[in-house]
Amino acid sequence: MGFPKVALRGGTYYWRKKITVAGTCLTLSLPLRTGNFNSACSIALRLGTAVETLRMAYGQSSGMGPDRLKRVFSDAMRWQLQRIFEDQAGSRAPAGEHATTNSIHAEAWSFLAQNGPDAK
Repeated sequence: MGFPKVALRGGTYYWRKKITVAGTCLTLSLPLRTGNFNSACSIALRLGTAVETLRMAYGQSSGMGPDRLKRVFSDAMRWQLQRIFEDQAGSRAPAGEHATTNSIHAEAWSFLAQNGPDAK
């Protein structure tokens, strides 16, 4: 899975990743809009997966210049970050229902963590 590339600047974590696409080195950096390390790591891992998927799609040659590649990747990662933030917000269900569902899942995972996978 790897380590998330997060850095704390002020009170906000930022995601930073260096990638090579079609022989061009790109540095991407986005604010994660959170001061919570665990949330930042979760978001960073999702962004890392998305950027690797996009990088593989471009392959060895893209026919684009370095500036255009940087713009394409930056825009794609901003879109992906917005999608991550809106995962629950985009649902028509009330926010209170999300909180209830999330707490039930958290309790279930805590129970499994304490008692092992065969717990009943």
